[in-house]
Amino acid sequence: MRWDIYERKFRKLAEEKSTSQEKIEKWLSYAKILSSKNLPIIFDQTHLALLLGIDNEYLHRMSNAPEFFYRTFYIQKRNGKKRRIDEPLPDLKKVQSWILKEILYKVPCSRFAKAYVPNISIKDNSRFHRNQKIVLAVDLKNFFPSIKSGYILSVFLSMGYNLPTAVILTRLCCLRESLPQGAPTSAYLSNLVMLQFDNNISNHCVSHNIYPSLLTSKYQKLFFLAEDLTF
Repeated sequence: MRWDIYERKFRKLAEEKSTSQEKIEKWLSYAKILSSKNLPIIFDQTHLALLLGIDNEYLHRMSNAPEFFYRTFYIQKRNGKKRRIDEPLPDLKKVQSWILKEILYKVPCSRFAKAYVPNISIKDNSRFHRNQKIVLAVDLKNFFPSIKSGYILSVFLSMGYNLPTAVILTRLCCLRESLPQGAPTSAYLSNLVMLQFDNNISNHCVSHNIYPSLLTSKYQKLFFLAEDLTF
């Protein structure tokens, strides 16, 4: 919807409810920031529930007791150890998929990040490494669990969302105060959290004539947990 149309309708409805001009201007100022970034305008939890088409109380339970909306299982890793997967149950997965498509994908990550980015495949990454004498790959331990909810809250706040909205979006994307491995939102959120680090790495590589193809953000977690580095 065009901003002028949205603003006109918003003013009319707000004035019909005898809302003060001060509040109207405050809400419109907030909404315009989100609209300018092509992000969905969300004022609070009730508004988010309406946009999602689900019961507000049910959404409240999802965000405040997420442990009841996941199933946990383990998969075998190549080194023989097991990897924990926390998969959201269908209703929460639908909410997270909406957040991913309607919010997260509209915020660009590093241009060098190839993983978890729409319309970019592993082939787009590997083609830069053909015929190279040396290719360095670094894997790091417990990447998603190391990205705490505070980083995710900062991501939503930086988009322009108010604190109550940023908090509920964060809670819907986190489990045990960190990113769950298995949620559709975790991967792209990790790209956004690592944006500045990606830029720092890419600038260093470019200045030294190294092509900085960042296959996946889990290769960059040294910035957060250097002591967990494993080769």
